[in-house]
Amino acid sequence: ERKAFRFGNQKIFVHVKGRDFAGRPPSDRGADGDVGKSGRDFAGQPQAAVPPQASGTLNLCLIAKQPLDVVIQRLHEAKVSIVQGPVQRAGALGPLRSIYVRDPDSNMIEISEYLLP
Repeated sequence: ERKAFRFGNQKIFVHVKGRDFAGRPPSDRGADGDVGKSGRDFAGQPQAAVPPQASGTLNLCLIAKQPLDVVIQRLHEAKVSIVQGPVQRAGALGPLRSIYVRDPDSNMIEISEYLLP
């Protein structure tokens, strides 16, 4: 069961400490019991750099007010590495186009724009 906080039209998903978003315990996540050195879970989704059992780890999705291509250009200009993307993902309100970056604390930040129908 997924739970989320709603702030305006944004959502912040939360999960039980020690389990992934599907409710699986670490033993069901992969051979190494965490997201592994790649920073991705078993489904290939980018994750925070520290296993979810550690406190203070975040995976956030932010909806950009500007087109994602503008965000990408600004990140390149600022020499911010893009971990993955752009890729298409499923969002709370429809399909998204997303990129993934890490903040200075190694949290995974997804920056997205909704795709027009």
